[in-house]
Amino acid sequence: MFMSMIKDPVVWGSLLLIFVVIVMMGYYTWLFMHNSAEQDK
Repeated sequence: MFMSMIKDPVVWGSLLLIFVVIVMMGYYTWLFMHNSAEQDK
């Protein structure tokens, strides 16, 4: 069961997509907070 999931490219594609979305959300959140801090000064 688990080994077949590891060998399935669809699983890797969805994991990669989720990872990319999380990284982009984190990046934009950091960018937004960074810009807000700059404007407060």
